[in-house]
Amino acid sequence: MISFEVDTPSILSPQNKTYDNETIALNYAINDSFSNVAYSLDGQPNVLVSENTTLSSLPDGEHNITVYATDREGNLDSSETVIFTVAKPPESLPTIPVVAVSTASISVAGAGLLIYFKKRKH
Repeated sequence: MISFEVDTPSILSPQNKTYDNETIALNYAINDSFSNVAYSLDGQPNVLVSENTTLSSLPDGEHNITVYATDREGNLDSSETVIFTVAKPPESLPTIPVVAVSTASISVAGAGLLIYFKKRKH
């Protein structure tokens, strides 16, 4: 009988929560020697990594991630799947350009009315 033990990888980040950013750190921990580490985001094919990495350009919505580790003997184990959400806040309107355009519009309207009333007086 042969027994072996693979150290199960743990995902430290992301966590089961909502993030307001499209860029999230992927941090994992493995306490044993390993030959390969990969992750699968949203059921996509595994991506090999050699260290903690960054998940970029994540669209709004729910995501899931699992980390896989292969030890030097070729035994594969996986972390628990972490489910997290990206919900970027809506972009706010720029206030300075809006104020400038509003002021300019009022000035033009005021000048137009002034000219109109001056011409009517004559």
